[in-house]
Amino acid sequence: MFNYVSNNPFIQFLKYYKMIFIKKLLTASMLKKEETKKEKNIIKRFRNNVANFIGTKKLKESYLKVFNNKKQMENVFLNWPAYGLKKDKFDTSCFKRYIPIKFEGIEALITCDYDKVLQNTFGDYMKLPPKEKQITNHSMEAFWK
Repeated sequence: MFNYVSNNPFIQFLKYYKMIFIKKLLTASMLKKEETKKEKNIIKRFRNNVANFIGTKKLKESYLKVFNNKKQMENVFLNWPAYGLKKDKFDTSCFKRYIPIKFEGIEALITCDYDKVLQNTFGDYMKLPPKEKQITNHSMEAFWK
């Protein structure tokens, strides 16, 4: 899912950081109360308590409202930004046509402009970075139980 966004850099900035703010609250609202109480960072603990007070359902509705822009424009943001304003913004033309590919036993659709999207997000994505720079940039940790 993606959202159309104005060509105005200031409007892009505001919308992007509004999405980030709601995303952080939404993620925090899914934490168990015991996890929130264990948080040592007072700012994060406060954020988590606010998120739990507002509730996941209301935060999800707020997040979807941010994405409810149906007016077509030249730029889009993806629905779960993670890499920064420039890397999470794409030209609308990148998502006009799709091609099927086989991936882990299933057929999936990807944009015809996948190379352009990957270069925008990761730069020279075909070249491995040096060992010391091979780290995750994801905003949360996941564990297999």
